[in-house]
Formats: sequence, C-alpha cells, structure tokens
Amino acid sequence: MLERKGIAELREVWQQSIDASLTQPQSDGVVVNARHAMSLGEAVEALELASAKLRDGELSELIAADLRDAVESIGQVVGRVDNERMLDSLFKQFCIGK
Repeated sequence: MLERKGIAELREVWQQSIDASLTQPQSDGVVVNARHAMSLGEAVEALELASAKLRDGELSELIAADLRDAVESIGQVVGRVDNERMLDSLFKQFCIGK
C-alpha cells in the first residue's frame, strides 16, 4: 500500500540535484553588439506576435509569417537558418492551423 511518505524529501533532493547540474553563465559570458541586440529584440517581438495570433486563433499563414521574421532575425545573429525546414518541423510537431 502506498503511503506517500517522503515525497517532499524526494522533491528537495531532486531539485538540489538539478540545481547542482546547471551551470550559471558568467556575467561577462555573453557579448552582444548593438546590431545583434536589435536583431534579437526583433525576434522577440515577432515571436510575441506569433504567440498572440496563435492564442487568438488567427490563420496559420499569419503566424508563419511572424515565425519567419523571427527566424530571419535570429539568423542575422547566428548565421543562415533554413526557414522552410524549421517551419516544416514546427508545423509537424504542433499542428498549427488545424
């Protein structure tokens, strides 16, 4: 018979284990130039728009356009990103627009 004893202790040990395995970045670990900061800001805005449109049940084509904008903005920071392949993968996983 299950008595549910020790669950709080198990959670605490589990959380400590997870916390211990995570590494925190150094304060000087990331250097972002102004152009990269602007591109990442544009990506965030595009993702927020896509998220709002998804919540509002708007057309998948409109959501995809915002996601493309986000991918292009991220690509300006990290290099070329294959938009079509990324969007195909996203749509297969989440069935957006159905």
